[in-house]
Amino acid sequence: MTEIAVVGIDLGKNVFHLIAMDGAGNIVKRRKYTRPQLFALFRSLPPCLVGME
Repeated sequence: MTEIAVVGIDLGKNVFHLIAMDGAGNIVKRRKYTRPQLFALFRSLPPCLVGME
């Protein structure tokens, strides 16, 4: 699996749209998450750059 280097999140009240990229800028994940799913994802990720809108 490709390591995630950058994560972008579109914040919402109940649903969060996320895009994750590797170090080369290739998209490795694009999905929407609920709040509990997002917390679980971030607990499992290595340290990375996160941008929020």
